[in-house]
Amino acid sequence: MSPDAYRKRLASLDLTQEQAGELFGASARTGQRWAAEGPPLPVAMVLLLVGNDRAKLDRVADKLAISGEPDGAI
Repeated sequence: MSPDAYRKRLASLDLTQEQAGELFGASARTGQRWAAEGPPLPVAMVLLLVGNDRAKLDRVADKLAISGEPDGAI
């Protein structure tokens, strides 16, 4: 996913770069870096799969929080 596509997807989900970083178990600063360099593949895959559906993204985030991954990280 290109940085531009990442930023557009976040906008369609009403999500800030900082919120995205924290949602995926990274720092707010990392979310900003992804906007400049593009997100890692697992983050891009989730964003592509949820499309513009914020409710679906929230459900995925809830699952990640109880998946046993440290800090809900992907």
